[in-house]
Amino acid sequence: MLKFVLMHGAWLPNARHVELKTGHDPMISEPAALVTILLGCAA
Repeated sequence: MLKFVLMHGAWLPNARHVELKTGHDPMISEPAALVTILLGCAA
């Protein structure tokens, strides 16, 4: 995961930008990958 402080506007401190190469709705096209990313963010 990449760490960003500012990207096209103000982000909160320690905000992360995560890129998932999928279509419009990752909950449909890549649900397992999305769950992995979300669990990693919650840890």
